[in-house]
Order: sequence, then structure tokens, then C-alpha cells
Amino acid sequence: MKKVLFLMRSPAPSGAQRVLIDTVRALDTTKYELTVQVIYGGQGLRHALPDGIRYREIVPAHRSAALFCRLLRYVLPLRCVYRRCIDDDYDVEVAFLEGECTRLLAHSTNRYATRLAYVHTDMRDNFTSNRCYRSLREHRAAYRAYDGVVCVSKHTRARFIARFGDTGNVCVAYNVCDRERVLRLSHEAAPAFVRGQGRQLVTVSNLRPEKRHTRLLFELAQLRDEGELFTLHVVGDGPQREAIEACVARLGLQAQVRLVGHLDNPYAYMRACDALVIASSAEGYSTVAVEARLLGLPVLSTPSGGIFEIAAQYGGVSVASDARDGLKNLLRAYLRGKDDRVNAENKNAAGEEILPSATIRRLEELLDGTGGSSDVNL
Repeated sequence: MKKVLFLMRSPAPSGAQRVLIDTVRALDTTKYELTVQVIYGGQGLRHALPDGIRYREIVPAHRSAALFCRLLRYVLPLRCVYRRCIDDDYDVEVAFLEGECTRLLAHSTNRYATRLAYVHTDMRDNFTSNRCYRSLREHRAAYRAYDGVVCVSKHTRARFIARFGDTGNVCVAYNVCDRERVLRLSHEAAPAFVRGQGRQLVTVSNLRPEKRHTRLLFELAQLRDEGELFTLHVVGDGPQREAIEACVARLGLQAQVRLVGHLDNPYAYMRACDALVIASSAEGYSTVAVEARLLGLPVLSTPSGGIFEIAAQYGGVSVASDARDGLKNLLRAYLRGKDDRVNAENKNAAGEEILPSATIRRLEELLDGTGGSSDVNL
């Protein structure tokens, strides 16, 4: 049985956390002994993991994450941190998020472990992980220390290579998505859902700057002033919540926008809406877009991340142009029933859907060291 470590930054709700949970649930525990370890402790992840998976924390929740990040960057010898904090001899070590996770495991002293680094975001347009490194050169060297850099879409791979060059170990593996769980949970009662006026739009994400909620609100305010009827349901929480609340008040959108907060089960709420909106400036492979398509929900998105790949795989996705008002124009067309890309398709139509069995098989190939470095996922 192979011992596999998945290292995450924190247990805070996020798209990457959702993917990690689906990933460890999908793996065969008679074949792999799984450990999930987080650098910064807290609530939210431990109880979401299935039985039989070990959970570890490096920095307890009451300690300063910002301080540890600075120490990790400038002071602490990383090989010593690894030896002290990684408490087992693993066969496979997976840095499941950019930044601290990738930097720490790049200094692994386990000579026999296969090391994989996941890339979930656009490393050209969303380069916040660079704050964990002293220089771009050090950042590039960290990725070269891995046996495989696993990008979650072909777009993500292309952007990684644009930033760092082809390190010779970059491959693609699409996110595992638990289709049966999504469909099952979608039939539960939607918590506190109240249908508003017009089309019911929903966003589901962590409230961070790159998700561009405030820009979406400005565009929706213009559409309201044009007489369009809609209600936007914002599902999720995060550091931008206060800024979003202030923006809603400033634009007078209280009747059109509802801040729902984090939901352990967002699928029932999504299923009650008419369309998913993605306003992000940077994505890797939008799992929520895949989940929306599994629920039969059309997706209206900016041209970010692997959204064109999702459109080809699942259908029912309209992508805005690169123009400044691209998303606003797409939303206007949808609200007026003139978006042919969505309206011409059956709500439940799908394209070349990536089956869960295929994504799991690809993941097992990587863990077993047979996946190779390639720009294809299957």
C-alpha cells in the first residue's frame, strides 16, 4: 500500500479544498494510505474528510499564519521545517496548492518519495503565490524539484509555461468531480432560497479580488438602469465580503443582490437558480462550472482559465469576449433571451464529458509514477 501525503495551505472553504475532498474520496483506500496535512490549522476540513484518512496540522489555528509565512520565506531553513513537520516517510508527496505548500515540499529530504505539485490557477495573471518566494528564480527552481507539475487544464499548463518556461515535468490532469454526490445533494431543500425578480443568477466562489464580484456588480447596476430584471445570489464568503456589501449599498442594488454566505451544500441553491455567472479574471479549471453543467444550469463566464475546455466537454457554456464590456454584453443577451449559445442548446446537453472514472484513472497514474509529462489529460 502506497503512503500518500496531500499538503494544503489551510482548511478554509475554497474551490481547491472542494477538489481535494473529492479527490481523496475517489481514491481506493485499499491501495493508498492517505494523509491530508494543512500548514495553517482551523475548522472546516477535518470533518469533511471520509473515515480512514489521517489529518494533520503544522501551525495551530491560534497562531499567526502571516508571521509563519514570513518566517518560511526569510528565516526558517526549509529542510529543517520539513523534517520537523512532515512526520512520516511517504511514497508520494503532493503539494496540492501553490505558494507555501509547493515551496515546503520542494525542500523534502525524503529521497525516495515521488513529488507532485498541483497548479490550480493562471500563473500569468494571478501570481499571488510569488509572495512566498524571494525571487522568480527561486520560484522556478522549486517547481523543477518536482517529479511532476500537475496543471488542472491545458490553459493552466500554457500559462505556467509562459511564466516559468517548460520545466520538462509539466502535465495536465483535470479535477476529480464527484458527480453522484453533486446530484444527490442538489435534491435537498435549498436553504433560505427566496426567488427574486427576473432571472435568478448565482455566483459560487470564495470572495477574493480575482473573482471580481465588485466589477460584476457595476455591470449589473448598468443593466438594471437599462431596465433589465434579475436577482444575483452570491454564495460564498471571504476577505472581500465587506467590500462587496459596501458596493451593493453604494450602487443601490439591495433589491437585486443577495449575499448568501458560505453553504456546505451549495448545489440545492444552485439548482433553484437559472444560470451560473463566473466573473473571474483568473481561473484554473472551474469545478463549479462543471457542477453547474451537471445540474443542467447554463454558465455565463469571462474567458478565464479552462472555461473553453469545459464548454467543449459539457456544453451549455457561453464565454464573454475579451472586450471591456464583454461580460455585460453577454449578461444583457442572456437576460433578453438573445444568447444563442445557451438558448440553442438543451439545458441538459453535454459535449465530450470527462467521465469521473477517467479523471480518477489519470490521478492514479500520477500517484503510481506512470502518468508521464504530457499536455494531455487522459
